[in-house]
Amino acid sequence: MEPTLFEVNTSELSRACDSWAPRDLKSSTESLGSPCFALQAAAQEEEIAVGEHRPELALGALSLEVELGCALRREEFFVHYQPKVDSTTGRVIGLEVLVRWGHPELGIMSPSNFIRAAEESGFIVPLGDWVLRKACSQNKAWQAQGLAPVHIGVNVSPVQLGEENFASRVRHILAETGLAPEYLHLELTERAEIPNDKLATRIMSELRDSGVHTVADNFGAGYSSLSRLEALPLNGLKMHHSFVKGLPEEKSSSSKFIRALLAFSRSRGLEFVAQGVETAEQRAWLESQGCDRLQGYLFSKPLPPDEVARWLRRPLTLPAEGRTNV
Repeated sequence: MEPTLFEVNTSELSRACDSWAPRDLKSSTESLGSPCFALQAAAQEEEIAVGEHRPELALGALSLEVELGCALRREEFFVHYQPKVDSTTGRVIGLEVLVRWGHPELGIMSPSNFIRAAEESGFIVPLGDWVLRKACSQNKAWQAQGLAPVHIGVNVSPVQLGEENFASRVRHILAETGLAPEYLHLELTERAEIPNDKLATRIMSELRDSGVHTVADNFGAGYSSLSRLEALPLNGLKMHHSFVKGLPEEKSSSSKFIRALLAFSRSRGLEFVAQGVETAEQRAWLESQGCDRLQGYLFSKPLPPDEVARWLRRPLTLPAEGRTNV
C-alpha cells in the first residue's frame, strides 16, 4: 500500500517555522535536527508522506513537534514550583521545578502531554536549557530579596545526559545567572533507560564535582535497581509517589520497600525524599521511620513564582489533617 500523502500549505508552514529561531541550536548540524527544519524540508516537496495506518495521528505528532518549537519562541512555557519541606522544622528546604505549556487553544498542558514528543524530536534540549535558566535566575532573584536560600530541583531527561556538552552548558547557565551550584539539584527521571550509560555517568560525575547535586527521581517506577544506583554518582534519591499511597498499612509491600530504600539511602549518605504525601497519616508514618524530607499536596500544590516568596519568609504550620494553609 502506498503511503498516504497530504497537501501542505508551504507558505503557512514556513511562517510558523520561521517564528522559531532556537537560540540554543548553534550549528547547522543541530538545526538540521530541529522539528521545524524537518517539516520545512518536507514542505519544499509540497507534500508529506506520513505512513500507511492512521495517518491523522502521524500528522498530529508532527504538528505537536512544530508547535513546541514555536511555543518556546512565543514564550508560551512557564514554570511552577512545588515545595519540599523538612517536617521536623516546618521549613521549605527545596522547590521542584515543573514546566507548563500555556497552549493558546488547548489551555494549560502538563509535561505528560508533551515531554515525550519533546524527547523524541530532540526539542527537550533547548526546552531543558530554557527551564534551567529560568529556574536558576528565579532562585537567584529570591536570594537577592533576602529570602531563605533553598535549592531548586530541575528534571533532566536521559536525552539531555546524552549531550556531550551538557555539563558545560549547566555550568555556563549557573555562571550567567549567578546561582551557586549547591542550590541546584538535577533530578534524573527513571522512566526510561539512559542511551549512553558511560557518558551519562561521566557527565553526572562532572556536575557533582562542580558542586551541583545529582538526584535519582521517581525511583521504583522504572528500570533501575539498587545495584544500579550504587554505580551512579548521586547525592539524593526521590521515591516514586505511588509507594506512599499504600501507607500507613504496616504489612503492605510499600512499607517494606520504603524501609529498604531508607536503609539503602542512609548507608550511602543519600538525601531521601518521599513524594506524593497527601495525608497526615502518611506523613506521620514516614516521620516514624526517620523520613522527614517530604513533598506533596498535603503541604502545597505547585505554585507560581509570586506565591513562593511567602513560603520562604516563615516556617509552615504543619496541619494535623488536611493541607497546609499559608
